[in-house]
Amino acid sequence: MRSMPTKELTRTLEHALGVHQPPLVRGRRIKLRYAHQGGRNPPRIVIHGNQTASVPDAYTRYLANVFRKTYDLFATPVVIEYRTDANPYDRERRAKPRPGRPRRRAREKQRR
Repeated sequence: MRSMPTKELTRTLEHALGVHQPPLVRGRRIKLRYAHQGGRNPPRIVIHGNQTASVPDAYTRYLANVFRKTYDLFATPVVIEYRTDANPYDRERRAKPRPGRPRRRAREKQRR
């Protein structure tokens, strides 16, 4: 298989998003940001964004067909993989103190 540059894959993704937007999930839009090649045989395309766990199977098939048509991958299975970054405002992450540094109240008590 040939290599597919990240820039071209992202442009194809943006074009597909412009033609047919992903559906709303609980009133919020699924945002797919960029795509890159994750493997060659079979072609694996990794798409980064948010709320990617909620992307319907029908939309994944739509994206696979768009990439298959754009890159002339006739009769080749195209694997779409989604990745989501960690939420920096997640409550569990904020509740944990950073290791190696005491909390503010503990430092104030030490000063007294």
